[in-house]
Amino acid sequence: MKRAIQVIFVIFQTTNRANGGVESITQIIEHCQQIEPQIVTQIETPVNQRWQAAGAPVQVWNIPYRIGSGFWQSPWQARGHRLYSLWQTNLQMYALVRQTGCCVVHCNDPSAFWHTALGAKLAGAKLVFNIRDTKAPNESYGWKWQLAMRISDRLVVLSQEMKQFLSDRFPHLQHQPSKIQPIYSIVEPQQLHPVAPEQRQQLRARLGIAPHTFAVGYIAAFNPKKAQLPLIERAGVPLQQAIPNLQLYMIGDFEPDTNPYAQQCLAAANDLGLQSTLTFIGYTSTVADWYRALDLAIVASRQEGLARCMIESLACGTPVISFDVCSAQEILTHYQCGRVVVQGDYLSLTQAVTELASKPSLWRSLHQNATSVAAKLFQPEPIIHQYEKLYRTLATPISPESQISSPPLPQSQRVGP
Repeated sequence: MKRAIQVIFVIFQTTNRANGGVESITQIIEHCQQIEPQIVTQIETPVNQRWQAAGAPVQVWNIPYRIGSGFWQSPWQARGHRLYSLWQTNLQMYALVRQTGCCVVHCNDPSAFWHTALGAKLAGAKLVFNIRDTKAPNESYGWKWQLAMRISDRLVVLSQEMKQFLSDRFPHLQHQPSKIQPIYSIVEPQQLHPVAPEQRQQLRARLGIAPHTFAVGYIAAFNPKKAQLPLIERAGVPLQQAIPNLQLYMIGDFEPDTNPYAQQCLAAANDLGLQSTLTFIGYTSTVADWYRALDLAIVASRQEGLARCMIESLACGTPVISFDVCSAQEILTHYQCGRVVVQGDYLSLTQAVTELASKPSLWRSLHQNATSVAAKLFQPEPIIHQYEKLYRTLATPISPESQISSPPLPQSQRVGP
């Protein structure tokens, strides 16, 4: 049996109870048998207990500010605290790598990267930078991103579209194609899978979905990136008018008393008279039941890497309609398990939802394809194999035999001859 590889995972968390990026890396930690994981994070949440149950020691390093708040918008004193925090945590990572002899450090997001990557690199560890999102087409990648791309030993992205997107934005990566490793996320088949029609009807009744309702869900925490507000303002009334039996369920962290964006969404729904059509569910620990009960899921984000709600919906047999965010064409169009419309085109989004609501045969075809694509792309075993091979490759000298294979790019997405 191969000797286990020590890997330090740096995973910074938000206060949202649902976090797709944290869930994805947690599943890797829980499944990998050929690594000895250690976790560095910055807050205590219930996920910490999952890591410990998987046999991973967890260190909580205090970060004296809220992750996600802007640096340049902060007062000078706060910026000083941040710079000190960056220096301190990189020093801690240097000491941790030297103390443990760990040869691979996996940073799960940009904040985690900048708080630990330089210290890990100076201590001699190989750096894995997990990139889980893309910038909007009108946004640029600054010098920090340029530096991160160069000092990382391997960039893990969530799809072939993401790899192509980053190669276009960072031309030097075109000469290092093996540096970017596309690996899909795991969807646990025991937790997320379709159910028989009778059980599905029982779920719908228990969740309060009335008979003959065309149930559409948007599963995401409330924030401007997920763009619930323009969806409500620009598609709420047209959907209500086009599909009389439609019910739109917004599922995810929803705290209008403390979240101004959520309060705006609630006010917009009330102002537009959508009380009978739009239901705010908020966070739920039974989201798998909602995926199974829905007729359709939508992704209306401004940008994504590979939306976790998309692949979890497909695993439950629920078709998806999405704006043209990264990875949507690769999954939904190529495998014919949903529809992709132009970013921000709410008229086309409304028309796509209406088409599925009015064509049961089309819905059944997309439903069958959704189940098939999830079984093909998001099963734990092949994904875990790719991660374990990645870590072992970085921990040993690279030879031609140890190069990592990528998931094949769908023929419609291939670039060049």
